[in-house]
Order: sequence, then C-alpha cells, then structure tokens
Amino acid sequence: MYPKGMDGLYYGCVVYSVVEAQPANEGMGTSFTILMRRAKFLDVIVGDPANAQEKGILLEDFTDEDRENLSHNPKIRIYQDSSDDKYVMQIKVKNISRTQQDVTIT
Repeated sequence: MYPKGMDGLYYGCVVYSVVEAQPANEGMGTSFTILMRRAKFLDVIVGDPANAQEKGILLEDFTDEDRENLSHNPKIRIYQDSSDDKYVMQIKVKNISRTQQDVTIT
C-alpha cells in the first residue's frame, strides 16, 4: 500500500527464494551451499502520475549575475570561454526524488 499523496511512477524489485530443509548427510564437507533466488521487476503506477509532487529530476536555474549568459532560458547557460574562444553550454541537474536516479544527456 502506498500512502496518500504518493502519486507517481515507482520502480522496484522483489527478490525471493524457497528454502528447503537439507537431508542430514547432504552438505557435509562442503564450505558453501547454493541458494537459488528469483527476482521480479515491478513498475508501479500510483494514482495519477500527473499529480506527483515528486518529479524526480529537475533542471535548476542559473543565478550567477556576474557571468555572461547568451541563453534566454535561465535553465541553460551559454557563454564564450575567454581562454580558447569556444562556446560552452551548461545545465544544472538536481535529483529531488527519494530514490537514486541515473541521468544520461546526449
């Protein structure tokens, strides 16, 4: 059960194993036992994901007033590097979720 207000998409994994009693003579003289496990991966949609208070990954605004920004979008900073005259684009990514998330930017 998910608490009220936890609208969103959640990812998870359930790992389980069936433990059986070993015969008395089995396992004697060995240094390990093999335990078979199974896993089920879950994608859970709770309520209406559009109402989710926790969006996961956000782009933060740039607030540096002393640095030049050629972009009109405050979430993207573009400037010309004075050392080699190349243009540089920067973004700030912040995870506001309670779970670790991987981000790939291409």
